[in-house]
Amino acid sequence: MYYYYFLASCGKKVWWKEIVTTLQIAQFVVDLGLCYFCLYTHITFHAVVSLPSIGADCRGTRLAAYYGCVLLSSYLLLFVQFFIKTYIKEEKGGYLGFRSMNYDDLKAKKPVEQKVEKTE
Repeated sequence: MYYYYFLASCGKKVWWKEIVTTLQIAQFVVDLGLCYFCLYTHITFHAVVSLPSIGADCRGTRLAAYYGCVLLSSYLLLFVQFFIKTYIKEEKGGYLGFRSMNYDDLKAKKPVEQKVEKTE
């Protein structure tokens, strides 16, 4: 990944950019699974004894596990957004098949006049 960033900063285009993004998304999915598992293990060990657990405690604190879940979830969301915007948008010609409209497009179009019927 960092080699790709190095090449991109030098202005080089690489064919495997989508593969790097896909691997990053997979990494965050695995990381989130582990983080949620550790949080679950910690909670079941200390607070809820009736839930099934592995019978051991994770070494981290509950606050660190919450922070990790939120942080990794935000990273995953950002990478998925980037993937959709960069790869799916390019293939379909717009975001999920819809063409995006920018400010210049709006200025070029004349406003649509609405017909208002007067009732007397």
